[in-house]
Amino acid sequence: MMTKRIAKLWPLVVAGFLTLSLVSCGDDTLAKQEPADTDDAPVISMFTASPVNITSASDVTLQWSVDGADSVEIDHGVGDVTGEDSKTVHASATTTYTLTATSDGGTATAQATVTLVAPGTVYTPVISPGAGTYEGSVTVSITCGTADADIYYTVDGSEPTDQSTPYGSSIVIDTVGVTVVKAIAVKTGMTDSAVGSVQYTVTEEDDDPVEKFVADHTVAKDSVLRAIPDSYINTARTTLHVAYNHTSHGTQLSYGVYGLPGFKEGDSTKFGVTCNAATANPNKLDIRDRQISGAYADLSTADANWATWRDQVRTYLNNAANAHINVMIWSWCDIAGHNVGSYLTSMQTLIDEYGEGGSKIGTGTGKTRTLPVTFIFMTGHANGNNNVGAGKPRDQAQLITDYCNAHGYYCVDYYAIDSHAMDDTYYEDVNDNAVSTLYGGNFYADWQAGHTLGTHWYYNRQTPGGTVNCSDGHTTQHITGNRKAFAFWWVLARIAGYEG
Repeated sequence: MMTKRIAKLWPLVVAGFLTLSLVSCGDDTLAKQEPADTDDAPVISMFTASPVNITSASDVTLQWSVDGADSVEIDHGVGDVTGEDSKTVHASATTTYTLTATSDGGTATAQATVTLVAPGTVYTPVISPGAGTYEGSVTVSITCGTADADIYYTVDGSEPTDQSTPYGSSIVIDTVGVTVVKAIAVKTGMTDSAVGSVQYTVTEEDDDPVEKFVADHTVAKDSVLRAIPDSYINTARTTLHVAYNHTSHGTQLSYGVYGLPGFKEGDSTKFGVTCNAATANPNKLDIRDRQISGAYADLSTADANWATWRDQVRTYLNNAANAHINVMIWSWCDIAGHNVGSYLTSMQTLIDEYGEGGSKIGTGTGKTRTLPVTFIFMTGHANGNNNVGAGKPRDQAQLITDYCNAHGYYCVDYYAIDSHAMDDTYYEDVNDNAVSTLYGGNFYADWQAGHTLGTHWYYNRQTPGGTVNCSDGHTTQHITGNRKAFAFWWVLARIAGYEG
């Protein structure tokens, strides 16, 4: 489901991409994260309206994420919104809002439509992901906000009717060229919905390997981790100092990391790790677990005030006691309904300040530390039978991974790992414990039961060598945490120079 793509709502000339440079760190070499270059055309990575359907004059929240723009404006009287990432507007009719981002390098636009639904009319279907260009294929889902409505669709650009193909599950579009997906929703006793429409362009697979930045289900495997040369694991383990803030769902990653040293012979050295050690062990990965004090414990709570969250991060990084920290990652609790646009712009602000070459890195006026920081992004966990649609886990994950792929930023993709079984089968209705009606049970629990402890999987632990714990009650099996640990170590190896 999390398909490889060239771009989603990205201009052909993509501004603000990451440049990887090699920076010496003692005797080791690390690939470092640099601030976005803003010399080219601006990039609009997201522009949404919520709610999409209204039944009367209503307040609607417009949200966006823009990189590399000198000015940003929205039509229909909204005006200049430069420096902002959301705006509440009052819609009283069906309205298509156009966001225009401008820089010396060019102009980018994106649109979001709010539909005024008449009484007794079915809501307009929502087709996702958004319009764009995708490499190889794109997987499309269609939802409707009217309960028990039937959805019909076409993929040839023709107008859909109740005689068109009924929608039952995700549609894979792999025909090279332009495909227009249109959908209508109907329900007995109600007026048919308006037609929803999205245009996709699918290109041929690139023969040249694409550099990978997102740690999804395809890398969250023991076999992938073991294929990484020891030199990169050793460099990551002995040179990286990680600050990780999270609440209970985030323990799937940390407990997996703390349990990994007990998995196989040699792992106690290869994946050695400490948690909040008084003095960092130079031979083990140093993790500062939930040590970033302040108003917010994770990203879901930070959504209350992103400016305050950024200041919380700055206070931690500017503290001389934390001068050795060179990696930072925050987890979500439930990502549904949260402002991902503000998350992305806040992370970009911090990268611009604390990444390699950032405005706060160096010595002299305005500089607060000498060691740059690599920020790792994260998606949110799956929600059973409620993953698809604007603001929901799958669509939120898509926004984050698209942004990271376009900019070359590292990401641990919780959603992809939650929603893909060990054989890479995707279950869109899954919850955060691998329970899926489409599968017929718990696919991770079944896999674990059929495989050997110490050979195929291991116990997650609350601390290195500590109490066995799957993930503070969120899962009944250890595989979810195992896989997120594999993904995390893959990202650390990438930071240490592994090309993936």
